[in-house]
Amino acid sequence: MPPYPPGVTPPKITDPPPPPLGNFVTGGTFTGSTLTVPAGTTINLTSTLVLVAAGDLKVNGIIQPGQLPAGGSPVDIILVSLEKDVIIGPQGMVGMGGGSVGKASTVTGGNARASGGGASYGGIVKLISLKGSIRIDGIVAGQLGGTGGSATATGKPSPGIWPIPALGGTASAIGGEGGEGGDVRLCAFESIGINGMVMGSEGGQGGYAVANGANSRDAYGQGGPAGKAGNIYFEGLAHNCQIFIIGVVEAFPGGRGGKAVANGGGPGSSAGGDGEALGGDGNEGGTVFFNTCFVIPPFGPIKVGIGGDGGDAEGNGGTGANAMFLGGWSGGEGIAKGGDGGTPPANNPPKVPTPTGIVLGVPASQRGSAWSSGKGGDADATGGNGGVGGSIGAGGTSGGATAQGGASGNTKVSGTKSSVPGAKGGPAPAGTGGIGPSTTSTGAP
Repeated sequence: MPPYPPGVTPPKITDPPPPPLGNFVTGGTFTGSTLTVPAGTTINLTSTLVLVAAGDLKVNGIIQPGQLPAGGSPVDIILVSLEKDVIIGPQGMVGMGGGSVGKASTVTGGNARASGGGASYGGIVKLISLKGSIRIDGIVAGQLGGTGGSATATGKPSPGIWPIPALGGTASAIGGEGGEGGDVRLCAFESIGINGMVMGSEGGQGGYAVANGANSRDAYGQGGPAGKAGNIYFEGLAHNCQIFIIGVVEAFPGGRGGKAVANGGGPGSSAGGDGEALGGDGNEGGTVFFNTCFVIPPFGPIKVGIGGDGGDAEGNGGTGANAMFLGGWSGGEGIAKGGDGGTPPANNPPKVPTPTGIVLGVPASQRGSAWSSGKGGDADATGGNGGVGGSIGAGGTSGGATAQGGASGNTKVSGTKSSVPGAKGGPAPAGTGGIGPSTTSTGAP
């Protein structure tokens, strides 16, 4: 199957060369005997770009995705030489953009439910030389995954008319999933030379979630899960394809989980609503693969990415209702759990084939994290304040607080778990419930 879209007539090396590609390009397919993106040119893409040259394909300018609309399609970048070389000059850059964000959701209503949209993955960046070589003196970078759509839900109860109480007021918000980072693929027949940088792509961050209960009703917030990081692939189209790495090859971390905040409703006409928040999980870091080729020593650093951090969580119980005569209502529970950190990639450290055997690249544990995994998300929980007691009643008991930090993705070591009851309210005639202690715990680094 040819490395370009169906229906495209392959160019011939004897064809007259077309003019250089300019800023007018926003996507599509371009062919020619040779193709050039001159220095000083910046191509901002809104759709996939395919360049197919019979001879040399040279990029001395910048090719990158532009600002994509929420919920939009990913943009791929595919550069092909049929008979000669693909060359990224010292001032050239290909990639570095990102997938589109997920659509945000904001809902206000009696029982509000909001869900953020999932983000797109970062588009693929692919360089192919069917009979020649690839040389990168500038930068080739993967496109990071888009950020998941945010979700905000706010309960709004119906007005109550005595003796009928107000109805509704619950809130639930779930953040959208982050997109996966786009892969970088370098495919050549003779050789691939890296004098500049080849960088992977981060996974997209999970969307944040905020839930605000009302009328003493509960609130639930869940941060979106993160996307995986993209990988880097070196692929020989012949068994003796040689890889020369003078520069840097570096995969990137997985995405971070989305933050969640849940505020229980209160004061209403009864006990305060519970606020339960769950941070989104981080995701796996990227790595580097070598297929049907070997790397010529000495070579520069070849690094994998660490796991992404888990999202933070904040759960706050609502305040209990006051009383005219009897005891005040109790405050709501605050419940929070941080998201788990992402893991390092399975190919960690990367296996680097050389003419004399396998050599290991830079492991994730040398990338600034003790276990090479993402940190578990922080958790912060606060019990709601008890209501004021009436003329013959005590103040309401304040809500408890339970907080658990997220686990580190590699070791599954949990943060400290704490469950502390709130303070009891004071004596009649007007005791005020105590505030449940705020407890913060952090997962393993």
